[in-house]
Amino acid sequence: MLDITRERRRTWLKAISREDLTEEKLANVLVFECHFVARKPADTMDKHNVDWFPTLALGHSKLDVAVVHAASERASEREARAKERNKRVFKMNSNISTSGSTSASTLATTSSTLATTSSTSTTTTSTSTSDKRSYYWRSFMIVLMKLRLNLGLQDIAYRLGICTSTVCRRFHEMLDIMSCRLEWLIKWPEREELWKTMSSCFQATYGTKWQNHPLGLNTSMKIQQVFIAMCPQGVKSFISPAWGGRVSDKLLTVNSGFLNKLLPGDCVLADRGFDIAEDVARMQATLHIPSFTRGCSQLSPMDVEATRKLANVRIHIDRVIGATCQRYSILMSYIPIDFLKPKHPGDKPPIDKIISVCSALNNLCVSVVPVE
Repeated sequence: MLDITRERRRTWLKAISREDLTEEKLANVLVFECHFVARKPADTMDKHNVDWFPTLALGHSKLDVAVVHAASERASEREARAKERNKRVFKMNSNISTSGSTSASTLATTSSTLATTSSTSTTTTSTSTSDKRSYYWRSFMIVLMKLRLNLGLQDIAYRLGICTSTVCRRFHEMLDIMSCRLEWLIKWPEREELWKTMSSCFQATYGTKWQNHPLGLNTSMKIQQVFIAMCPQGVKSFISPAWGGRVSDKLLTVNSGFLNKLLPGDCVLADRGFDIAEDVARMQATLHIPSFTRGCSQLSPMDVEATRKLANVRIHIDRVIGATCQRYSILMSYIPIDFLKPKHPGDKPPIDKIISVCSALNNLCVSVVPVE
């Protein structure tokens, strides 16, 4: 949305073509309706409209109005053909999905004494079911377009031919459904399950049961810190609520509830910033972090070897985080400020639901951690 707004501003300035315009003057410049064909500017997302920028009575002949109109008409025709094609495809899919129930209705009417009543009720039920499927399918696609491509809600509304408020309502509606339905995919596994499916690189090096790694998200105000715990298989098994960017890694870990899930004898791999050795030891578990050179000129040979082994297995955890952020662009971009507060009292903020849904969907993908 920001890119297309900047492009439109550049196009407007190029069409006006005045060298005396400065930033101070532009703050008070008004473009009157007489400069547009339809007496008003087009919508920001309607890029191929002739009134996307002023074209009439500009005081110069640098802009060929006839060429602009012809190009706009051709673009409008292409857009109309694309919409008509999409409508035909959608109608074909609807007919295919309802053909089975229609055949069953026809067969039932031939062997029933109440033929007319049965046919009418079955057709009505089939139509309503098809409408519900179409509604939830489009809502599902809206959520995926937002999570994977991070498209603006106005952009999605323009692509689907609906208003922005409808897209916003459907997005939050389906996000609530997906966060509840996919919650079971983020599961804290039993120790026996981990050992049966553990990759050879982890088992040979540490015999590790659990891994943890922080994930930071850029918002419009500051960094959002989220604590994520992962199994050696690269599957996310624990996600904390989002915290403010200034919270320390130790405070986030202690208050996330992760330590309460540890069992005696577990090993936890973490980065240098996680100064939680005492808290992990209180749960009779072991913390493995890279060695420090603080207070000494270089590491000892034993520390060098231990750090090398740790880095060989921790790289897989970084790959899982990177793969998740690459699949879902919303995690690497600016988050609207209204995503940080709950929509209703007692509800989770949308940012927590977004992270939960992205992590659950990523758990369904093939893991980047090698099995052998």
